[in-house]
Amino acid sequence: MELLYKSIPLFWTLAEGLIMIVLRQGFLFLRGEKRSQLIFFLFALCMFLVLVYLRFRGEDCMGLLLDMERDINIVMYKKALWNFFCTIWVILEGVIMIYVFRIYKILRTNTKENESEKEETTLLKSNIAWGIPVLVFSFVSLYAFYQYVFISLSMEYVFSFDTIRMISTFYIRICGLFWIIFEWVVAIIGIRTYQLLKDMGEEVQ
Repeated sequence: MELLYKSIPLFWTLAEGLIMIVLRQGFLFLRGEKRSQLIFFLFALCMFLVLVYLRFRGEDCMGLLLDMERDINIVMYKKALWNFFCTIWVILEGVIMIYVFRIYKILRTNTKENESEKEETTLLKSNIAWGIPVLVFSFVSLYAFYQYVFISLSMEYVFSFDTIRMISTFYIRICGLFWIIFEWVVAIIGIRTYQLLKDMGEEVQ
């Protein structure tokens, strides 16, 4: 039962990661780029293996830095790791949202018969992947800042288990809010993309 419990967040991360990789491949295909995704895939695989290690063997690793014999340290580590998974899920969903938007924009532009130079320039600028680094940096920074303040306060004050749980739950709710927003954006753009592809299919027939 414990194995299943520890595996659930990994399965969810794997599913989100595969969706992101497929969308990235589709985006590159629509842009006419034939570069391999091998390096990106290997990087994603390495990150996933790190998450697997942290999930199953992380307590042993942190035991070298903290007194993991204390129940309070074990609980704080588990909550911090769970918050990290929530951060990863928000980042993955955000990246998926960006790729879905870019794919939709390329398809919409290609359906226009006379594409002006201004539209080509706008499309070119939109393909610059600044959005993804900013997204990743923002949420990683949020997680690092939140955990830093949390740990600093825990070293100054003695927190009960309920207090640790409530502080951790508040961060999860923050991530959940962003995750829901990103999901709605993906759903709306996905419906518009489906309608666009349907119209393109009718024109071909």
